[in-house]
Amino acid sequence: MRRVILAFTIATLLGVSAAGANVHVNATGQVSLDIPSSWKVTDSTKGKTQKGGSSGMLVAQSKDDAVGLIFWVVGKADAKQAIKFLDNALRDKIKDAKWDKAQDANINGMKGIRNGGTATIDGKEAVLMLAIVGPTPTKKGVIVFAAVEKAKLATHKTELGNIFDSLQPVKK
Repeated sequence: MRRVILAFTIATLLGVSAAGANVHVNATGQVSLDIPSSWKVTDSTKGKTQKGGSSGMLVAQSKDDAVGLIFWVVGKADAKQAIKFLDNALRDKIKDAKWDKAQDANINGMKGIRNGGTATIDGKEAVLMLAIVGPTPTKKGVIVFAAVEKAKLATHKTELGNIFDSLQPVKK
């Protein structure tokens, strides 16, 4: 959890073209996500299973520290339980979160919800983005969460959309 908190203390998003992306695979969930190669990435997904059925997480932050992102495979595809788990992990850093109405999502064949909102992180206004989808090929759920410094949203909006849309099952 400290990695998550550290990422959001430092983080807010950066913009890089899709050509400069690295594919990150979560072996437990058999899903991948493309993250710009210029971003700092801390990956604890390499074969570890953590409390609550999660299989580790990848935490990324943009080069300009304007964006923080979490890619997390969890034990169940239950959106309500996953949101509760995420809220507990981030409640000390994210203040005054206000969420829009969740929308149905279908990201490369995985169904769930997408949502957006606003909050305050370390005294700065932030825009929140969330996708919770599943099941993965191994019957897991996936959380992708991003927080962007509101003042830098325009710079990173397309890039973030590309990251979220890159989530996909690993082809065998």
